[in-house]
Amino acid sequence: MIEMSETETLVKETHPGDSQMNLLEEMNYMPKQVEYNLPEDMTYLEFDKVYTTYDYSRFNMIKTNRDLNQKNRAKILKSCKKKQLYRPINVSIHDNVLYIVDGQHRFSVWQELAQPIYFIVNPDYSEFEMKEMNLSGVVWNKATFLDSYIKAEKEPYIAFKSLMEQTNFSIDLLLSIFVHFQCGETEKIHDAFREGNLTLDKLDDIEEFIFFHKQFVDYPNYKKSNFIKALMKIYENKDIDRAHLLKQYERHRRNLKTLRVGSIRKYIGTMMNDVYCVQTPKSKSLYYNVEKGRFHN
Repeated sequence: MIEMSETETLVKETHPGDSQMNLLEEMNYMPKQVEYNLPEDMTYLEFDKVYTTYDYSRFNMIKTNRDLNQKNRAKILKSCKKKQLYRPINVSIHDNVLYIVDGQHRFSVWQELAQPIYFIVNPDYSEFEMKEMNLSGVVWNKATFLDSYIKAEKEPYIAFKSLMEQTNFSIDLLLSIFVHFQCGETEKIHDAFREGNLTLDKLDDIEEFIFFHKQFVDYPNYKKSNFIKALMKIYENKDIDRAHLLKQYERHRRNLKTLRVGSIRKYIGTMMNDVYCVQTPKSKSLYYNVEKGRFHN
């Protein structure tokens, strides 16, 4: 227990155990509302103790946290106008500043209503750990993670967003292209995306493929996941003349358009057998066995 001077004891603290905390929440208990000031040196604040203060200026939002969800905030506001809920927000200390890790909606409402802030000081959290804590509240989806890392000015995410705008692809669709060209491991790339570790490896290859894919923009299934995956397999096959494929598509695109819904293999088979090889010299032809999933002469 750290001893504090008289001026420093202006911070009110309680230290309930887990069972006590649950009971306090059920009873909607609030410590006595007295205006307290935080000490200048935040090292006096101990982990896992509940503090309360009216000094709103000492709290900061984390830049990469999600934007306030106004629908969620409105529910909290309505509830707190009746009676303030005793559920401390979680904060982390960096350079003597309190950053709200979890509870920014409650903080915003308490400040608007001039109610005291209840908070617990936690050990330092990484950006990803902060997001994981928030998963129990308003759900973090891939779009939220993307916006968060763009706020943090992380170049791979800025470039990723730019590609989305150029192609009008969904996040998952564009990620499937990153998976294909970077490592082929879907879970690895999706985890990296959420954790802020997306890279721009193979970006030139990705951009070249996207340009190649644009040549099929008039095909109704142009943005179907299976079609794009099929096209990537065709694109990476060094025995296929891409320029010839594009010329053949201009001539025989109707053959591909008859395939409205297809598996990856069916898309490859139709593209190779009914487009690429039509009136193509045998020496240059390359067919695809749909059943076996193999290219052959």
